[in-house]
Amino acid sequence: MDTFKFIHISDLHIGSDPGRLHVWDYLRVVAHEKGYKGVPGLVSDSFYKPTSHDDDIAHKLARFIFENQEDVDLLLVSGDIARTGVPADLSAALAYFEGKHSHQVPFQTGERMPTLAGAGLSLFLLPGNHDRYANDLGVPAGNHFDAIFGRYWDTGIRGTKTALLRHSDADDHLAFIAADFSLRSESECIGVPWFSRWGQGMAGEDTLEELVEKTKDHHEKGHGVVWVCHFPPTEPAEFTLRLNRWSSVISAAKECGVEHIFSGHLHRCGTFEESGIKIICAGSGTAFLERAHGNWVHTITVEVEKTNVRILNKSDFRWNSSRKAFEASV
Repeated sequence: MDTFKFIHISDLHIGSDPGRLHVWDYLRVVAHEKGYKGVPGLVSDSFYKPTSHDDDIAHKLARFIFENQEDVDLLLVSGDIARTGVPADLSAALAYFEGKHSHQVPFQTGERMPTLAGAGLSLFLLPGNHDRYANDLGVPAGNHFDAIFGRYWDTGIRGTKTALLRHSDADDHLAFIAADFSLRSESECIGVPWFSRWGQGMAGEDTLEELVEKTKDHHEKGHGVVWVCHFPPTEPAEFTLRLNRWSSVISAAKECGVEHIFSGHLHRCGTFEESGIKIICAGSGTAFLERAHGNWVHTITVEVEKTNVRILNKSDFRWNSSRKAFEASV
């Protein structure tokens, strides 16, 4: 028996131009806060570009992760790392993870940009729908992510990838198996493609087959397994955020004996359950003006005994805009 601890973040939306708000998100903020007057720069071409990140929160998240790195085995990032899949946004997102840190301030670069590199944590990530946008209009199946983040994701659209954790003094292993369920084309959308392509995904049969095969292989070796996918396999309130064929993911998990799936996408912190499968959904880490659902970072400790995985502790930390810090949520 062994325990593993990891930090889970998602939906950072890091972009080359922080502080941008898409018209749909603007309307959502207005609905949430009656009398909201808007933010600078909205009446411009940026009004129609996908929402980016909050620079101040990105700095504080980097600090939080650095200050809470003790005994952490992995930093898990479940997609929507960048604002879009265009090179400028992806490069800004990569710099957030790899920027050379200052010796004086380990969570900042010499140019005072935030960086997670100073924490020195092992990193496991996968792309989300935003990372696959080919342009600012949400056209799916962009492939720049695979080139810019190739060190972390080299299996292409609808690929799978595994991170295996093991402590040197123990026999138990924990495998994180991630699956990219991003759209290959607009034809996979349900509803009007121009509208649905922004947030829908597809649980393709080939990806699921690979996910099941890898899981069974690890179980045969006596490893515990959890799954990671950007899109939570459940029916969301908004059909535009739907993972099409999501029930097939639940069926595959039941077939394999996988009981935990870590995801993001909905910008909501919560745990859902489908047919006994727990879906642990991270809130958005740094998305701009995420006032309705908040900005979040999560620490999770799991116990592994052979193929059995159990969550021992999950701590959720929500951004407090008044105190300018992530604080434990009660």
